[in-house]
Amino acid sequence: MWLPRWLGELYARVYVNFGTEPFTFAEAMKLLGQSREKLSIAFSRLHAARVLFYHSKARPRLYRVLKPESLLYLASGAIKNLDKIKQERYLQLISDVAIHLIRDFEVEALCIYGSIARGTARLDSDLDILAVSDSFSGSLASRVEALCEIEEMVSDELKRLRRCGVHVGLSILPLRRGEVEKFPLILLDVTVDGIVIHDRNGFLERALSRLRGYLAEIGAKRVAIGKNAWYWDLRPGFKAEEVAGSEASQGG
Repeated sequence: MWLPRWLGELYARVYVNFGTEPFTFAEAMKLLGQSREKLSIAFSRLHAARVLFYHSKARPRLYRVLKPESLLYLASGAIKNLDKIKQERYLQLISDVAIHLIRDFEVEALCIYGSIARGTARLDSDLDILAVSDSFSGSLASRVEALCEIEEMVSDELKRLRRCGVHVGLSILPLRRGEVEKFPLILLDVTVDGIVIHDRNGFLERALSRLRGYLAEIGAKRVAIGKNAWYWDLRPGFKAEEVAGSEASQGG
């Protein structure tokens, strides 16, 4: 994905003037000196690529554009599926966190799960991210502690969101590939709601596909008991190692 020259120039002018701060359509129209019709087309194209996103859909709508670095990761395919995030106010934060995890922690795969993936996040909901890398070492607690510095790395975006009343925190689950292949129970919900935004070699997509297949085979299902509550109905004797065994038998 790359922007046509005219659209790239428009994006550049918007970013140079507004940076990562929210702006209205009227403010952009005044800045660019373009007709409403032409700018609507440009905004539609930029939004389809998620280079431009809704910060707030309340009237008047507020827009933002991704940072140039985020655009490069998106254009290269290193970050994907941002169009699946329904609550777009989190897109820059997701991108910032992903870039730091990919670049600074050699993460192989990233998946958004939880309320933000479902599109039901409250103003105080956490951003839940599954991070997969064999570079992780030590106990799970020590890995989580090591990743706490990510919050400082993305502090500007966190502060920006908090100024707008969005008090989001980070909750990163760092697993090694072998731990993912054992299919911890948290992956049950990930098979339904998870949005994979980075998967260098397709490992996580394949693992989740195997687990979905196994759950379908045994007739497992997630049963809703309220608007934001559910439980999993699994067959008696469900064993996650059966899925891992299937992977081993395929030589993967």
